[in-house]
Amino acid sequence: MPGSFTFPIAFVSAWAPPYILWYPSPVMTPRCTITAPTIGFGAVYPFPLSEISRQRRIYFTSSAGCGINFFYMFCDYLTKNINLWRMNREAPVVGDAIRHIRNELAGIYPAGEIRGFTELIFEHLFKYSKTDLLIHNDTKLSNSAFFQIEDFVRQLKHHKPVQYILGEAWFYGLKLEVNPRVLIPRQETEELVRWIIEDTGSSSVKILDIGTGSGCIAIALDLNLPLSDVEAFDKSAGAVEVASGNAARTGASVSCYCDDILNPVVVNTAIYDIIVSNPPYVTVSERLLMDRNVLCYEPVEALFVPDSQALIYYEAIAGFGRESLKEGGRLYLEINEAKHGEVLQLLKRHLYRNIELKKDINGKYRMVKAVI
Repeated sequence: MPGSFTFPIAFVSAWAPPYILWYPSPVMTPRCTITAPTIGFGAVYPFPLSEISRQRRIYFTSSAGCGINFFYMFCDYLTKNINLWRMNREAPVVGDAIRHIRNELAGIYPAGEIRGFTELIFEHLFKYSKTDLLIHNDTKLSNSAFFQIEDFVRQLKHHKPVQYILGEAWFYGLKLEVNPRVLIPRQETEELVRWIIEDTGSSSVKILDIGTGSGCIAIALDLNLPLSDVEAFDKSAGAVEVASGNAARTGASVSCYCDDILNPVVVNTAIYDIIVSNPPYVTVSERLLMDRNVLCYEPVEALFVPDSQALIYYEAIAGFGRESLKEGGRLYLEINEAKHGEVLQLLKRHLYRNIELKKDINGKYRMVKAVI
């Protein structure tokens, strides 16, 4: 925020009682997140107070030992109230917040991605569309709203996915809850859902989604195929909880339960018209090609497979499908583009027919359909 203020530690130390000594942790790395001070109190300390409070070391030479957090509470109090005073005097507007996001994230993310973050943040906080951002450029923001935006920006600078920061992601026109227990839904997976919907039309079908995660595939299919009966399972109890919550919030009638396709407890014979899955398929050797925000925050068990068992989930799903699909039933899979030939051969070995590979919007083979 232009003009925001972090209370200088050196200045406050002059006010602090002489028996309080402060020593920074040796593992702290200086990171200046705020530029020059704006109200003339001298140099700003190069650490945000929130980071200091997490890594501080305080030594008391007084035997009283009271008020161990007084110093930092005092700094936080002054910082917050000085900023509140400044914001009340110079109330920020939407345009200020947009510039703040752009300036703070410049050099970390591409300009187009920063615009996307801005749109998601304002949709989340104010239900603003892209047009609303232009119309409300001079609309005043509350102090709490601006502080919330600053917090979002701070997390983005640490490469945390914006979907996890906001706690939600859009998929096939649906707003779904996401957190680090589930993968963030991808645009490529929307194409898989669209393929199934186009193939199915108005038919009455029973569908199973294997490894449902957030429930995005199962919920989108249920809501867009009115005559469908959709089930979904995942080996992660946390993922099942997220998927069940998303189904309830969106009004989808999806039955979610825990099971592991590598060792399934429930194997129903010839009851499904469609089985769909987006299983783990990124090999460990491909980790170096992935973005930091994926590696540091998304659940590894939903992403990676050993190089020596790159198709382990596809083998299990293909075998399961042989047992559980009706005659003429369809299997849809999202796949690793580098393994599309091997997946094709795998499905042939399991005696699937009418196998069809499909490219995504980037021209890569990322989907396959097969008939039992």
